[in-house]
Amino acid sequence: MFRYKRPTNEAESLYAPGPTTEPVTVMLLVQEENHGVEFEFSTPIMANSSMHHAASFRWSIGQWSACSATCAGGEKVAVIECRKSDDDSVVSETFCNPDLKPTQKRQSCNTERCAPKWSHGDWSECSQTCNGGVKHRLVTCMVQITAHESESVDESHCMTHKPVSEIPCGTNMCPPQWVTSVWSKCMPECGPGIQTREVTCMTSNSGRVPDNRCDRSQRPASRRSCDNKRCPPPSWVTGAWGECNGECGRGQRMRSVRCESFNGHVLSRTHCNAALKPNSHEQCEKKCGVVTVNEPCEDAHTVSYCPLVLKFKFCTRQYFRQMCCRTCMNNSQG
Repeated sequence: MFRYKRPTNEAESLYAPGPTTEPVTVMLLVQEENHGVEFEFSTPIMANSSMHHAASFRWSIGQWSACSATCAGGEKVAVIECRKSDDDSVVSETFCNPDLKPTQKRQSCNTERCAPKWSHGDWSECSQTCNGGVKHRLVTCMVQITAHESESVDESHCMTHKPVSEIPCGTNMCPPQWVTSVWSKCMPECGPGIQTREVTCMTSNSGRVPDNRCDRSQRPASRRSCDNKRCPPPSWVTGAWGECNGECGRGQRMRSVRCESFNGHVLSRTHCNAALKPNSHEQCEKKCGVVTVNEPCEDAHTVSYCPLVLKFKFCTRQYFRQMCCRTCMNNSQG
């Protein structure tokens, strides 16, 4: 592993404790005046070297490291170094026997609880992307007990100012949007029909603007098909009876009979049930006028068919009533 240093007012340096097992090539990119390169290196002490007997190496337990935490339980470790026996200098670990290397010593430190402090979670998504929304986060007063255990306490235990738990966001104005009214009633009231609604381009302050301000590709539908329950079948509808057509006695009267849909539209008679069609005419009887006493009421002596007039009910006709007055009057009184 190489260590690189670049002090403010000194030359840059590159250091490796070694030993190196492969050739090392160093390339320099000079951007300023070249002041030259200084280097030094150490050659390894071979096992068959005469220096091997003159120098010996040993493992040494150095100073304790700083505690890894200031509270809630940290750890410090003792540094294990390989030293040269004659001058106690630190050398590469490769000079010491790895089988004799001491076990790493560790020690707990700063095990007391930490002082209460504020802890906060991540910000939530903005409640609105425009026209002013809010982001929230959970802010809690916490006490760290151990490296892996903490608990919440009352906010009064945290002595610093509580961080904000909500902030504004999405403050830019929203672009105009399509706004729809409720769907109308399905018309007609039965069978297939249509529903409609208003579709308006509106700004965020409820102001109506021209439709070209909104995205036409996103415009909601203003009409849709609908289907109510099945319509009632067509039925016969009758008008009022007319006057009796006879001047007196028996006659006929008539009325209109038409086939209509449930909503009053006149249809062809084939749409209604012929067996249920009401009568369009019927017999009627109209009272005959009273003959005044001063006028003679006798059968004409020139005719002999008055019994037949009575038999065939021709008294309703003015001519026969005049010609057979006595016969017709006697019959109406009887």
